Formats: sequence, structure tokens, C-alpha cells
Amino acid sequence: MMKVNASLLLLPLISAPLFALDYDQSVEISSALQLSDYPSVTEDGSTVISGRTEWQGSLEGFWNLYLYSSENTQLNARYGLSLQGETRRDFVGDDEASTADYRAFDLDALLLGSESDRTRLYQQLDQLSVTWYSNAGDYTLGRQPISFGLAKFYSPVDIIYPFDLYATDTDYRPGVDALRGTWQLGALTEFDAGWVFGSDSVLFSRFKASVNSIDAEAIVLAINGENLNFSLGTQTAIDEIGLWQETALLLDEDHHYLRTTLGADYTVLSDLYLVAEVHYNGAGARSGYDTNSAGNSFYQLGAISTLGKWYASVQGSYPVNILTSVSSGISVNLNDGSALANLALSVNATDAMNVDLSAVLPLDDEHSYDSEFGLYPAYLLAEVSWVF
Repeated sequence: MMKVNASLLLLPLISAPLFALDYDQSVEISSALQLSDYPSVTEDGSTVISGRTEWQGSLEGFWNLYLYSSENTQLNARYGLSLQGETRRDFVGDDEASTADYRAFDLDALLLGSESDRTRLYQQLDQLSVTWYSNAGDYTLGRQPISFGLAKFYSPVDIIYPFDLYATDTDYRPGVDALRGTWQLGALTEFDAGWVFGSDSVLFSRFKASVNSIDAEAIVLAINGENLNFSLGTQTAIDEIGLWQETALLLDEDHHYLRTTLGADYTVLSDLYLVAEVHYNGAGARSGYDTNSAGNSFYQLGAISTLGKWYASVQGSYPVNILTSVSSGISVNLNDGSALANLALSVNATDAMNVDLSAVLPLDDEHSYDSEFGLYPAYLLAEVSWVF
């Protein structure tokens, strides 16, 4: 992968005559502290990994810039620095499950320290793209966030850096290098297609339409020209109950898998919002998760994050007042009985500052490789964020 010096890359933006352009900018700053309790994982009666308790802290800042050089041209840039520290650093390596790389170039991420140090400073060029709006469609070239799917928790078509059930920030999506076009074919009909490029690549197309109060989208994805994903998603409502389904057929050189999700949401007593989903993962296993995922190309690309066959999730959120909300829920692997329970509190302390507290507790008596959520740590996370 080609590495680019940050100062050289941002020089055109800094030296450009900003006074002659319309632009907006914002700064996001966040500070977080996470306490994690890892279980002792056993296999065949012998201890494989000893349990431990750790803390991790971070201080992050992102600068967002939006330049409007004309009525139909926009440039987006997002650059950040992250200071991270933890109690110990016993290993060197990539913490991400995915081995896919959807960036054609990138900065040297580590600015100060080494991967074995307990305190490190990172940089991140998260977005750098140009969008052209025209009567012949909208086109975006460069680093941008891309996601697919209708499902809330288990999307079988969200294959580019998908969220797992452990994610705390589902609003943030890492940018990937891509060319994307979107065409409005009618008031309720849209088609978009594009190419995500890097060491790995994704060709995609999506057709969206609405007929008789049913929204539908058909998506075709090809990873590296070898892993294919064909999906059809629909959503509608019956009275006040929202309903959706998402079904995908996954194909590689030697296998085919079916993944599908059924979901519903409903607001009780005008305030309590409930969401439930059931998911079937044909690529998963009933046991021996590590062996199954190691031999599956979709897992190796990070296109699938769930390891088992059947799942169910129920989540609820409630606004305590205009500034405070609470949410809680549980996600269950229906094959091995392990589960993740979660609880979160969010407070808008000021117009610019938000305080979030969240906790995740794995529920399982058997911490082994045959128990998916039994491998997860319990954690408590506190975060304060500002936007200027």
C-alpha cells in the first residue's frame, strides 16, 4: 500500500483560497475510558487463554471540512488524531477481524510510539472525496463511507466493514476509496452503482423502488470478482408496526450460503421504542466456530461477523426527558445459548457536549470456543464528546 505524508496531502486544502469559496467546518473531540474483563477461555478441559482485566483510554479529535467550489460541486475532508493508552500491550498486530483492505492509499497511521507501546498516537484520513451533482446523476470519487442493507443488527448485505454486536458507535463508518454514481429514475425509484478499490475491491449496484407502501431494494455485490452477494430487502408497515426482511445468497468458488433477517419495530405508550430481529446465517456453524470461520472466505474478508446459525435480538430505548435517554437489550445465539446483554445512558449535557455510559455483559456459563459470546469480555465504557 502506498503511504502518503499528511502534510503534503493536506497542503492543497490549506493553501487554497478559502475566502473565495463557500465552506463549512467542524471539530469533534471525544475522550473515552473503557474497563474490560476478559474471561478464561478453555478447550477440552485445558486453559487456553487466562482471564484478565484491562482498561483502555483514548483522546480523539477530528476536523471536518466541506468546500463548495460551485453550486454543483462539493469536497469533503475528515482528518483525525487519536491518542490511545492501555494497561498493557502484550501483543503486536491488527485488532480488526477483517483482512480486507478497501483503501488504495493511506497515511502512516502510527505517528508516535510503536505497536508494542502502551501509549500511541495515531492519525486517520477518514474522508477525502469530491461530489458532482448534475441532472445526469450524482457522482462521488474518493474516500467515503459506504454501507448497505435495511436490517438493524444482522444485515446479510452490509459486507464492507460491517458492525458486530459489540459495536458501541454505529453512527460512524470508516471511509473507503470508491467511485459511486446515483441516479434518480423517478420520485420513488433510485439506482446507484460503483467500485470500491484498494488491495481488495467491491463492484456494486443497487436498485431501490417503492410500490404500494412497500419499499424494496435489490443489491448485487462482487468482492474481488470471486465472492458474490445477491440480496433482496423489503420493508413496510402494518398500522404502527414496522416490518422488514433482508435475504442474501452468498457465493464463492466452492460454496453457497443463504442469510436472511426478519425484523419489526413498534413504539409503546408513545415513548418506548422496541426493535426485534431474527437472523439465520447459513455460513455459520453450530459449534467449532474457529475452525469454520478459518476456512470460509467471507469470514476472512470480514464480510460476516456472526459465527453461529440462528440469532435473535430485542432492543428498547426510552427518552427519560428531552436531554436524557436510556436503552437496553439482549442478543442471543440460539444454537449455543450464549447472549450479550447491553445497557446505555446518553445525556446531552450542553448543546455541544454529550455524555455516554454503556455496558455489555456476556451471559454464558461455558467460556470455550463452542460458545460464541462466552469468548467476549464484559466491559464498561464512559465517553464525553464535543462538537464545535
